[in-house]
Amino acid sequence: MTQVKRAVRFALARAARMPGMQRPAFAAFARLFPDQPWQATHPFDRGLGTDTGGFVPQWLLQPGVTEADQGSPYAGCQPECVRAALASLPDTRNYSFIDLGCGKGRAMIVASEYSFHAILGVELSGGLVAVAARNAALVARAHPERTRLQPMQGDAAGVALPDGPLVIFNYHAFPRALVGRIAERLAAAASPGREIFYVYENPVCHYVLDALPGFTRWFAAKVACTDEERGRSPGDEDTVVVWRAGGPPRTAHDGADAGLRETVPGWGVELHPGLASGAGIPTSIG
Repeated sequence: MTQVKRAVRFALARAARMPGMQRPAFAAFARLFPDQPWQATHPFDRGLGTDTGGFVPQWLLQPGVTEADQGSPYAGCQPECVRAALASLPDTRNYSFIDLGCGKGRAMIVASEYSFHAILGVELSGGLVAVAARNAALVARAHPERTRLQPMQGDAAGVALPDGPLVIFNYHAFPRALVGRIAERLAAAASPGREIFYVYENPVCHYVLDALPGFTRWFAAKVACTDEERGRSPGDEDTVVVWRAGGPPRTAHDGADAGLRETVPGWGVELHPGLASGAGIPTSIG
């Protein structure tokens, strides 16, 4: 990193600590560091006027954290991946959708295309929650018939779970230990009368759910970007896996137990039907 970039990074991180300045700092970062595929305006946002694109590093989301303590940066999920997973579910009219680490709310907006009892998002960064709230208002004006989006600032591991069946979404944002705490809590909350689906895009910590009693695979797919989406993410496809716990007896989709292999240590995985589920568990992810 050049001295100029270091100085700019320091200035942006300092600005992000000031009240009301985190969103302007995000925008400034996007203009000054346009080298990430996510920085291009995503076609998903054009029709609604929303802002779910961009790439925001962890040091800007939570100024003051050290490199070793950083979690994942913000980058929007692939809409087609979310749609493929939600289309695999049974009737969700009585289910609450919760995006853990919702960022700017892109997955919540995709979920609003489907029938859910409630659509919630939890995000630690106040700056991202502010953007998600603005996006929620835009969706409500454009589509008053859809379920209202409710983003909130909070800790994904401790968020209050609504009563009734749940669909949990996570676009790889958490380290192994946090995924484990979340999954254990969800498994304990599931019962024959309360079904819980865990939708995990880019499931880097897939082995945590595969090893947890109570969760079983429901669906798995490698989903290609649409022609419009190409160039707005690191690759042209992404993997999504869905687990379920509790609820009535159901038959999983064909291929749900396909294996996954790590493509970028700690950052990316892809579906690999030639591997058995649980094979090749990485040890590099913290």
